[in-house]
Amino acid sequence: MARPVLFRYSPTTGERILTLEADAILEANVTQEAQPTDNPVESGADVTDHMVLRPDTWEVRIAISDTPVDGPAEPGRARSAREQLGRLLEARGKLVLALPIGEREPVVLTRFSTAFTTATPHCEVLSLTLREIHTANSLIVPVFRSEHKAMGVLNRGKLVAKPASEELKKKTDAGLKSVLIGIARAASSTFE
Repeated sequence: MARPVLFRYSPTTGERILTLEADAILEANVTQEAQPTDNPVESGADVTDHMVLRPDTWEVRIAISDTPVDGPAEPGRARSAREQLGRLLEARGKLVLALPIGEREPVVLTRFSTAFTTATPHCEVLSLTLREIHTANSLIVPVFRSEHKAMGVLNRGKLVAKPASEELKKKTDAGLKSVLIGIARAASSTFE
């Protein structure tokens, strides 16, 4: 029985625009990986203080035949599926991977290969490599919030100016007066 393996949806309308069906899912393997960070130190071995989870990678082998068991013969069906995969690889679009254990989305097709045999000339075994992707619609970067009244406040990386209080204005004016008086005294002593 042919079963759907890959779906592609329109990014604008959300409707399904492609379904790739296989006669058999021969094998499906998932690789889950965590990558440790390596920080060099002055002497000794590198220090690992964190693990970064990598996206899952799926290796799937499917068989597609021109003469499916549960339906009429469709000459060119296997070749058409291979061509569809080529277009999907070029389009680099988000897909849904449908397996008996459940659906995985979003994934992208990163590689595929085809095996032909002379024993079954109207059947192709396709090996697909798909990788889970993570997208971010927005990203908030935490920043140091300065409460210094003269500078303003940093809010998400942008400086927000605040009006100075009367007390700060008086202190600034007094400080400026003392600086100017000091400059005037220094200048007058040099001309005497």
